[in-house]
Amino acid sequence: MKTGVKTTEFWMTLIMSLITAVLGVLAAKGLLTREQSDLIVQMAGALMTIVSPLVIGWMTTRYTHGRTALKLQHNDFARSNLSANSTGYRNL
Repeated sequence: MKTGVKTTEFWMTLIMSLITAVLGVLAAKGLLTREQSDLIVQMAGALMTIVSPLVIGWMTTRYTHGRTALKLQHNDFARSNLSANSTGYRNL
């Protein structure tokens, strides 16, 4: 299980909270109406619904490629140690 800042839920909540806080300040200062602020929050939520699967997919792809490269590198290392040792045991 992921902890704290490593979760998608954390980042989505943080971003939406920051957007809501900034819009609240702008509305309090009279730069935005309450309706405009609510509309922007709704649009941000819709945008995150679209963007988050793309970001998660990108992150998963990078992780998978990294793990695959690491495993291939380890297998090449193990194979070279096995071929160098005539007894069949690896020298690590």
